[in-house]
Amino acid sequence: MARVLEDSMLPTTTLFRATDARSLPDVPNPTRAVRNHARAALVKIAGTPISAAIGITAQVTTSLVLVRAELSIAVLAMVLCVAVGSYAIDHLVDEGKAAGARRWARGSGMAALLLVTAALVAYALRGAVAAAITIVFPLSVAAYCMPWLGVIPALRRRGIARVKDIPYAKNAYTALCVAGAAVWAATTVGVHDARVLVAQGLAMSLSAFVNTAACDLGDVDADRRDGVPTLAVRHGRHHASRILLVIAVCWSVVVAVGTWGGLFAPAGWLIAPCVVVVAATLARLGRGANVTLLADVLPDGTDAFVAFVALIARHVLGG
Repeated sequence: MARVLEDSMLPTTTLFRATDARSLPDVPNPTRAVRNHARAALVKIAGTPISAAIGITAQVTTSLVLVRAELSIAVLAMVLCVAVGSYAIDHLVDEGKAAGARRWARGSGMAALLLVTAALVAYALRGAVAAAITIVFPLSVAAYCMPWLGVIPALRRRGIARVKDIPYAKNAYTALCVAGAAVWAATTVGVHDARVLVAQGLAMSLSAFVNTAACDLGDVDADRRDGVPTLAVRHGRHHASRILLVIAVCWSVVVAVGTWGGLFAPAGWLIAPCVVVVAATLARLGRGANVTLLADVLPDGTDAFVAFVALIARHVLGG
């Protein structure tokens, strides 16, 4: 009887042995695969105009949702083309002669093509005036990074040759340009209420300032070496991150008040609490943490807004 029982248990024992955890095939992890692919893609664009342009387009898209604008592929492509083309000018000027004549020609041609594309889309959406405004953004970038202020003796004596040489101008100037892009995009899709546009511009100015200054928290040494007096250079990472937290809270309040007053869409009640994620990100950056640590998928040079979104995605995916 014992022998029969022993024999009858053989298949069961063999089955358990065959299905031991160590012998099971690896099961693909969808979340890990998405993160790996995301990191591979971000590594390629980190530190390029594309990275910053994606962050700007995401911010502008958020503001368009707030003002109940009709979103379309055309308007998003228009904003992306303007952002990439404008930032390409900044990169070409920063690289200077090191870029080489061939790269300069290729980069300039690509920037011009993108800006012309944006102008054509703006013309199709709203007409000649909207198309003409397109040229304002590359010109503002050129005015920002070219050494034209050196012709003014008082500024030259203080070592100021570019707009970015003025204390805090890098963050404030960029924030105003991004806010202007958001308002421009809203008008091209039919938003003309002055109160809504003013509220949108204020909210975008605050969020864009936090975003650009947060990007600079990881570039303190480089900005100090290049003589660019950013908020982080003037006050240090920790103090600058606390200042940005106050500004981020002000942005959240503006969004909440605008939503409560009917200027913004109800989606504002979902967007305003995102200041908590922004605060967590700023806290890590203020301690000198590398952007890579924010979401385990972000390489150096990633736009801070993308870091905020990735941090939210990490918690949603449970990664």
